[in-house]
Amino acid sequence: MKDKAAFKEFMAGIGEVFNKEITPVLTKIYWKVLEPFNSDECKKAFSLAITYCKFFPKPADLIEFMNGSLEQRAIIEADKLIAFRRENSEWDYYKELPEIPEMIDPVTRYLMTCRWDYVRWAKDFNLGEDLPFWKREFISSYLAHSKIGNLQVEAPKRKLKLIKGIEK
Repeated sequence: MKDKAAFKEFMAGIGEVFNKEITPVLTKIYWKVLEPFNSDECKKAFSLAITYCKFFPKPADLIEFMNGSLEQRAIIEADKLIAFRRENSEWDYYKELPEIPEMIDPVTRYLMTCRWDYVRWAKDFNLGEDLPFWKREFISSYLAHSKIGNLQVEAPKRKLKLIKGIEK
């Protein structure tokens, strides 16, 4: 959030609704936490907080309104992978590798590298029969791995051997 005047207005409004004094220290803390988000996202979060919160929202509450809950993110990530797989389902199974989607979310990237090898998953995954089971398993794994935090994707050992062979 770059518009400090709009931010102060959001804070004053939420303070009025929840009958909470908005001190300079409180404003500074919320500003620091919400600074990476844009004005529209913050406006949405403050608006939803006024509508749905029973108590004055913590910064984490506002961020959750912007990002969605962990389970919502897991569902969205699973749906993105399934949609990409559907859009890119026309390849010769025996001659080509499937196109790999850009995985920005670190948990998704970790799961589709370490838990499921994306290429093997894309080739073997049956969009009809396997879909509900895989989606449920992906969401469960996403929730579990999200709680670990700071995931680092390491290449499987067989890929590391190939890389070392190329370096020589």
